[in-house]
Amino acid sequence: MQYLVCRSWSVATKKADLEAFKQFKLELPEAGISDIVNEMRDLLSLMVGDPALLFRSVVPIACGHSRRPDCLSFRIASALAEMTGIALVGAFAPRYLTGGSHPKEFRDIPPLDMVRRPDGPVLVVDDISTSGFHMEEALGRLRAEGLAAMGIVMVAGAVQPKAA
Repeated sequence: MQYLVCRSWSVATKKADLEAFKQFKLELPEAGISDIVNEMRDLLSLMVGDPALLFRSVVPIACGHSRRPDCLSFRIASALAEMTGIALVGAFAPRYLTGGSHPKEFRDIPPLDMVRRPDGPVLVVDDISTSGFHMEEALGRLRAEGLAAMGIVMVAGAVQPKAA
């Protein structure tokens, strides 16, 4: 399953950057969310043109590990929907989880519960994609409903800095 990725972690600084991002997710500063949304909008514009001409719904990944209804994915999706004029649809019920977001734990979580069917085509928004499981699950669920769906995430993967 493929989706757009704005940034990747640097292998050299991933651990520290991940800790800073966890703190960011606790505080949810408006200026930082605005920066993320602007970067996502710019990437979408580069890749597909005006997102408002392509998508009818913006759907956040179901809130989970942050255990709050206004999780970062929801806040990003809300701001992106407002910025582009696309309808925000909370398609999936929150799925509050304990533990980490690691593939070995995915077998123990309940499947996504679609509580509202969005109009398609759909843009699915997430903050971090560790393994791609949540994005793959959401895109798969929407596509199983016959909806065209594309995903975008702020951070995924890790890259080795190029030698000078």
